[in-house]
Amino acid sequence: VTVEYERRHTLLEGEIEDNLITAVGESPEHLKAAFNLAEIFEAEIDFLTELRKGDRFRMVIEELWKDGIFKGYGDILLAEFWNNGRNYEAYRYEVNGRPGYYDPDGR
Repeated sequence: VTVEYERRHTLLEGEIEDNLITAVGESPEHLKAAFNLAEIFEAEIDFLTELRKGDRFRMVIEELWKDGIFKGYGDILLAEFWNNGRNYEAYRYEVNGRPGYYDPDGR
């Protein structure tokens, strides 16, 4: 059985103090969002060794709602990460029905 959710877009943003998880939030829903954000930028940023205090992130993410109750987060639609003075951007886009994340130049 497929559950149909109402999808709303919301902005999550934060600044790194210690690590990405505490910056995003430690609830189960936030953990998933943090892991997904790290996966998007894993080719550019080593989240275990390269994060710095003051690094920032921002993402537009789907909220999933059922009968007026928040059920969790869905896909990250766009994400930005500022790491050690560099800005990274990723946009969710489907090619031939397969979702992926691309920078502003389509790579």
